[in-house]
Amino acid sequence: KEGLKMAFCSNCGNQISDQAAFCNKCGTKQSQTPGAHMVLNVNKKEGVLSLSSCYLVFFSDRIVCSVLTKERQNQENKMLQEKIKSEGKGFFKGSAAMMSYWANYGNRYYTMNPDDILNESNNNTVIYNSQVNRIIFRSAERNQHMGNDNYTNTVGELIIEGPEKIKTTHKYGDSNKNIKRVLESLFGDRLKYKGTGLTIHIGGNKEGFM
Repeated sequence: KEGLKMAFCSNCGNQISDQAAFCNKCGTKQSQTPGAHMVLNVNKKEGVLSLSSCYLVFFSDRIVCSVLTKERQNQENKMLQEKIKSEGKGFFKGSAAMMSYWANYGNRYYTMNPDDILNESNNNTVIYNSQVNRIIFRSAERNQHMGNDNYTNTVGELIIEGPEKIKTTHKYGDSNKNIKRVLESLFGDRLKYKGTGLTIHIGGNKEGFM
């Protein structure tokens, strides 16, 4: 489901029910501390032209921002390349493994508590839900131009207003409204949500309709 996951085992990463006391794969007892409700991969605006890749991890009482720096990406890639080499995978299988690793990278945060995420890097930050004055979510949009099969994509926005304003962009369309449901449960009427759909532009330059 887009933007929303079940719980994951703290030992092996197996997907489990968020009510499970033990993992049905490895048998590890699960912590009673509530895990993350949602993890979103976004680009955080650091300046006029600067963006940094990060993961927003939503807990019941706080949001943790984990920054994926270039240095960290290089370290992760190096370790993964060494693992791929040791397993004797060829170019195509190695490339597929690399793509799969990064596509599912955010799932690791479902097995971590807030302090562990913060301790990973001095670049990581936290804002408590009680400090959030308003949170604005605009979904990403896919536009089709009438008369041809071409599509253009418009990135979405997620803005958190609190002690400081955190501006991010993302690629979540949230067609199933899972992201909306999580944000509503955490922030109530402090959420300003704008969902979009497929916008068709007549002639390519007029205002479209939903």
